[in-house]
Amino acid sequence: MERSKWVDVYKGVAIILVVAGHIFDGPVRDLIFLFHMPLFFFISGYLYKPKSYFNYFTKKSQSLLTPYFSFLLVFSVLYLLIDGDVNIYALIYGGRELKGIYGVFWFVTCLFITQQFYNYFYKNFNPKSLFIIMFFSLCFSYLNSLILSEYYLPWNLNVVFASLPLFYAGNIYKTRGLDSNYISLLGLSLLVIIFTLLFPENIYDMKYSIYGIPFITFFSSLILCLFVLMTSKILSRYKFLNSILSKIGLESSSIMYLHILFYLATDKYISENSLLCFLLSLSLSYLAAKIISRFRVLKIYFKGFKSSK
Repeated sequence: MERSKWVDVYKGVAIILVVAGHIFDGPVRDLIFLFHMPLFFFISGYLYKPKSYFNYFTKKSQSLLTPYFSFLLVFSVLYLLIDGDVNIYALIYGGRELKGIYGVFWFVTCLFITQQFYNYFYKNFNPKSLFIIMFFSLCFSYLNSLILSEYYLPWNLNVVFASLPLFYAGNIYKTRGLDSNYISLLGLSLLVIIFTLLFPENIYDMKYSIYGIPFITFFSSLILCLFVLMTSKILSRYKFLNSILSKIGLESSSIMYLHILFYLATDKYISENSLLCFLLSLSLSYLAAKIISRFRVLKIYFKGFKSSK
């Protein structure tokens, strides 16, 4: 039960960082982009439980792909009503081709494929072989980033090379029962932050296959993921903070889809002030997510809940 509480807090912190990363500019954005999406791959690996291929595929299709296509359809109708046009090629190809209000959709398909590959590797290879596969996957991600950066696959499948090692790291952290000294982790995190401010190329922009300084950026990102994890465990002990962050975390998937829509509307019609845009985008996305949660049919299609038989 305690673990469940901090996991929701972790997701709350992570989605707040995602919203902030899409609104603020400069060093703040660069720092957030170092680890805001790795946070989700890391915690997904932490929560991973091996299942049969078919069961895992159907379960994740329901929880990830059903909301993906539902939001894709709704947003496309909005585009048709407002602009009278929609880019069919981008909708089919997905991934990097999806921009504007579709900007975060790449993550969902990438996570889905990451989960399927990892489930296969985990069930078919021993720990040593699995480590080797993850190492080469990371190396291939640098090949894509440094040499073949203009090439990308449908649904951002090429990003799976980078997301698999993050997923693996989260799973290893859990299965090996690893723990971290918070003070040491705080010190390392401060060093990572200073290093990133001095060297802006230390960034992990996964959508566009920008993976920063080989290995250094990867481990910088992992350090901050662990720092958020440990901080979330501490925050979950405080009733007020736990209540706010865990509620946001429980709606993180819907907020992921909705926040850019509300940000663009706020920026255009209300204010261009970044802080106000951030607060309104997060708040309105959360309220919309809560409305979705109130209706069973909306939960089925937009949150991936199973329909009752």
